[in-house]
Amino acid sequence: PETARAQRRRAAQIMTLADAGLLLMALSVLASAAFDVRTFEIPDTITVLIIIGAVLFGLGTPGFDWASHAAAGGAFFAFGLLAFARGWLGGGDVKVMTGCACWATLGTVVWIVWGVTVAG
Repeated sequence: PETARAQRRRAAQIMTLADAGLLLMALSVLASAAFDVRTFEIPDTITVLIIIGAVLFGLGTPGFDWASHAAAGGAFFAFGLLAFARGWLGGGDVKVMTGCACWATLGTVVWIVWGVTVAG
């Protein structure tokens, strides 16, 4: 039979859903930057992948506050529509930042909006 130490070592080698979500989000954000620099466009699929990463992270994280994360995405999308309508942000920027806002909670999305406003 396998020892407890061997079981722990084997379990540590398995990527969790939360790890997969983090990896997918990081790769998607890097891809969005590469597309934006090269083509000045960000494919919709990248935003979908960022949101899928948040869902995977939520599935692998006990106590994940689904409602707060969804509300954060919705709140940032509302801010993004206003910023896009006024010419402050491009449509691709709004898409990616809305996807990233799904990683925040409703309480922390205010800081994201503030950071975007200050950074320009």
